[in-house]
Amino acid sequence: RRETMMRVGGAMAAFRSAASVSISKAAAWKPVSTICRRQMSVSAKALTYSSRVKPGEELIMNVDESTLSKPSGSQSLVKFLVSSISPTDYAIMHAAEQSDAPSPPTMTKKRFAQAHEVKPIRAIHHVFDKLPSLPAVGGLEGVAVVEEPGPNSKLKAGDWVIPLPGVGTWRTHALVDESQVIPVRNDIQPEYAAVLGLGPATGYRLFHDFVNLKEGDWIALNYSDSMVGQTVVQLAVNKGVKVIALLTPYQHIQMFSAHLKALGVDIVVNENVINSWNMREMLSNLPPVKLGLDCIGGDSGRKVARVVGKGGTFVSYGNVDASGFYASYKPFMIPTEKDLKIKQFLLSDWLAKSSQDEKKKMIDELAAMVKDSNLHLLIERKPFESHRLALRLGWEMMRDRRLVMNHGPVVSTGEYFPPK
Repeated sequence: RRETMMRVGGAMAAFRSAASVSISKAAAWKPVSTICRRQMSVSAKALTYSSRVKPGEELIMNVDESTLSKPSGSQSLVKFLVSSISPTDYAIMHAAEQSDAPSPPTMTKKRFAQAHEVKPIRAIHHVFDKLPSLPAVGGLEGVAVVEEPGPNSKLKAGDWVIPLPGVGTWRTHALVDESQVIPVRNDIQPEYAAVLGLGPATGYRLFHDFVNLKEGDWIALNYSDSMVGQTVVQLAVNKGVKVIALLTPYQHIQMFSAHLKALGVDIVVNENVINSWNMREMLSNLPPVKLGLDCIGGDSGRKVARVVGKGGTFVSYGNVDASGFYASYKPFMIPTEKDLKIKQFLLSDWLAKSSQDEKKKMIDELAAMVKDSNLHLLIERKPFESHRLALRLGWEMMRDRRLVMNHGPVVSTGEYFPPK
């Protein structure tokens, strides 16, 4: 067995140290779609890991080969079209076996005044109520096509499905139960379908579940260039809701500002000026901000809360794109005199409690936005055969776009990838 060392995220501040990954069986990856008609089995390959390590320690990933049998019951044999890479994929592989569950805001005293202490939600908790058992296939997001449905499955050959977290998407094929996937229309670009299930799904729930927003209302959010942020912005624009996007000093302000304004954001501001006289005067001339969304915590989360009007709603949530500065997750205080309704949102909770019909309705609406060119996301493509390069790029600190791996031919590897 030959091993090739691949250095990943050498400056990744989210984990405070360099990280490396060894991938065994480093021979060139050849696309596998060999169906043995006589035995009704499929030869599949997957990127797996059998242990979790501390940040900075070497993580060994294996290219495992297996033969999948004919689907039974409500199972289906699926072939992956696109697999996505996010910083949370990396974080899961370096997570402690026992990590603190998110706790609700608590009342405390700060400088003799009552305040809410808000503890931000880590991306891992946002996706899982418990970590996947080992060994595990990497990858949270992707889209696959049904090649052969089981005898009791409601799915049909040719249907596209989005696997739920825990299935593992860095593979060529899988046997999945219909309860483990959400159907998605197959007339949109697969790169978009592959990323709808986490970031855009979170944005959809944040926009719809906490405040009944109407045309002319205002919202504010940080990390607005993430998949979640881009989705929230475009949902708001489509409804006539006004948006204030707060950018951190770690971001390329001019570049992100131009992109967000192109999406329809009304005000893009460096969060360092939130306390300035000009900013306070501008906010005083606007209707009160009704909803604030925070996935960072610390000083950034506190500044989002300052923008929200008295009596408004503040939501803390996890973001699968959070890395580097965004992964600090520091607690912060919100004075009770603002009378904010402070909420938390975990996608893992919503997925556990919602029905298949509710999940499908959400994905259908997001996919319809893609089809109608009302949802534009920053996506970069690489071929799955180049998984070593793709993993290194996908885990770079503070990426401004999602990297996806195509299992079929890639016409181009363009960075900004608008829908048809």
